[in-house]
Amino acid sequence: MSMETSDPTLVVVEDDLVEVQAVRRGMRRLGLRWDVLAFSDGAQALRQLQHAAAEGVADRYLVLLDLNLPRMNGTEFLSEVRRDHDLSRTEVFVLTTSDAPEDVGATTRLGVSGYFVKSACGEDYVDALTALVSAWNHRADES
Repeated sequence: MSMETSDPTLVVVEDDLVEVQAVRRGMRRLGLRWDVLAFSDGAQALRQLQHAAAEGVADRYLVLLDLNLPRMNGTEFLSEVRRDHDLSRTEVFVLTTSDAPEDVGATTRLGVSGYFVKSACGEDYVDALTALVSAWNHRADES
């Protein structure tokens, strides 16, 4: 899958290294050569995005977010991103084990771009990654 414009940086917020490796395998299967930054909790990822915003490059980032994280969970991370003027338009996709209606509802109200349950997402999360590519290409078409 090629990109029409320059590629984004994918921020994977996931505390399970096996899951991060599965995302990387899926990217290889799709031919994606995006840079990947992996963080094991929301606080680390938030600092990275704030740094990117200070550098004026936050719009080059897409986020793939687990909800069950140490220190700052996914919903808390998403709330902080949406409150930050410089980050509020960041595209965030949830990839989690939870299909609980309260989790889906909370993240939907916070404006996630997509919500994927890991068990239903296909091998190496190809379905979720395809949605990220589609969102990125759509955004590029609007520019």
